[in-house]
Amino acid sequence: MAPANRPALLLADEPTGELDTAAAREIDALFRDLVRGYALTILSVQHDPSIAAHLDRVVSIRDGKTSTETIRVARKAVVPALARSEAGLVEHDAEVTDDTYSEYVVADSVGRLQIPQELREAYH
Repeated sequence: MAPANRPALLLADEPTGELDTAAAREIDALFRDLVRGYALTILSVQHDPSIAAHLDRVVSIRDGKTSTETIRVARKAVVPALARSEAGLVEHDAEVTDDTYSEYVVADSVGRLQIPQELREAYH
């Protein structure tokens, strides 16, 4: 499947809002295929924070202002592993991906920090 006219940007307003988990995952997989296959940027508005765990970049908005930006950083490592073979267990190297996230606090146009409520409450 290819997007009509090969757009550079796809806007999606709550594309998984009324879907069950399985259907939402299918939409997520479709969006990932479009991003990888067609160099498409997808801007999706979501209110479900659990969806953020599946995204590469999340910009949070609080009180109408950008508050934080979170970017997924995939780290790959080669680790020793065991595999079954006809000769028994055989040691080999396995590639493992460990997704971590870097979160940035955003300053608004006059230099005020938009600090998430959870963080503010932690220091009261």
